[in-house]
Amino acid sequence: MEFDKSRVYTMLNADEVKIGSEGYFADNLEDLKDIVEHERNDYYGKIGSIEFEGYPCRFHKKDKYCYGLFYLTKEPQEKKFRPYSNPEEMIEDFKKRYNAYSGWGGKDNPMYNPMIWIKSKNTRFRHLVTDYGCGDGGPCNKSCIWIGSFSLVFKELFDKYTYLDGTPCGIEDENEKSKR
Repeated sequence: MEFDKSRVYTMLNADEVKIGSEGYFADNLEDLKDIVEHERNDYYGKIGSIEFEGYPCRFHKKDKYCYGLFYLTKEPQEKKFRPYSNPEEMIEDFKKRYNAYSGWGGKDNPMYNPMIWIKSKNTRFRHLVTDYGCGDGGPCNKSCIWIGSFSLVFKELFDKYTYLDGTPCGIEDENEKSKR
């Protein structure tokens, strides 16, 4: 494959890479050129996460190794999401996501309520969801969550927050899912 420097991402522009993008990883430019030109699959994979600006190796490959350079070959197919309908849907979706990271091993205890952490899209603040719903008969009738002393309706949660791994605080739209 011919090396195209416009496809190279560094610590400077790492935030422009979408999670799930596929490509080649390396720690220096000479190695990256060699890996790309010879299409060495042992350095090929998906972006698992992007580290904060203070890290020298910002690109985490899904295998958990960290690299300083990334060569983009394929962007992930964009999924369509919608806001949650109710707290139960949010909790069930969170359990699926949590288990995808080897969560609590599939134990389904009806007494357990997950600690769900979210982060603001505009700041670095992280928040613990402290309550589900506005109470029976309240103005939002269980269609919101609380983070500390603030309540958020699910639309606001969807628009302004993500989970800690950067994924949307919403569930994949079944209508869009069936179109793929």
